[in-house]
Amino acid sequence: MPTGGFDAAEEYPAGEDDIAGRIYHSADGLVWSPLPASPPAELKGYQAAENWHLGMAGPSGSRLVASYWYKSGGDSLARLLTSSPDGSSWTLVSSFPDGTGNVDTGIPPTSAGGSWFIGGSDGHSIPTVWTSTDLATWTTHPLPIPAPATTGAVSEIAPTSEGFVAVGSVSNADGTAAHASWLNTDGADWVALPPPSKTPTDGPDVIADGPVGTIGFGVYNGSEVPPGVWQLHAP
Repeated sequence: MPTGGFDAAEEYPAGEDDIAGRIYHSADGLVWSPLPASPPAELKGYQAAENWHLGMAGPSGSRLVASYWYKSGGDSLARLLTSSPDGSSWTLVSSFPDGTGNVDTGIPPTSAGGSWFIGGSDGHSIPTVWTSTDLATWTTHPLPIPAPATTGAVSEIAPTSEGFVAVGSVSNADGTAAHASWLNTDGADWVALPPPSKTPTDGPDVIADGPVGTIGFGVYNGSEVPPGVWQLHAP
């Protein structure tokens, strides 16, 4: 919520306009207006971004958005863009590591000097978290993958009373997928958490922290996996 109020990103699903939507701001959540400038949907050497996959705001008021840009050969690279506090200009975060497969979640710093957390998967489909205090220098944290899985991705990160918790999915070599979750108590080292049930397809997709601790929610999306709720008991 930079400069007070709320921000919202407009999304154009793939195949409709082939461009990313604008960013809007509201002081009260009722009346909305577009920012003076939209993030550039086209970057040199890449096709236009289709939508904004991630949006955050830091304590200084700067906005950060992320999307995927595709080369002509089909490979995708995730890119971050940051705005001025008034939303009148946008700058590519060129120092974000090359070869990134995707970014889908993040946590802004809560105070000056704090860390930005970006989560997704790297170019080798390893679940990964990137951290930075200034959006210029980045540290890459590949997350451990529980055997027999070989690939994966982070879909959400949240600060909790237990530490930083990440959830996502992992896949075996034959394509069998399962939920996965990780815990970070020192800002640097991530450990894989045991599955919440004996059924590997069960697990949280969304995290919330509250008076009773960290709660994970499984989202029913029309598949055979039912919704579920779990409470984290950190090891």
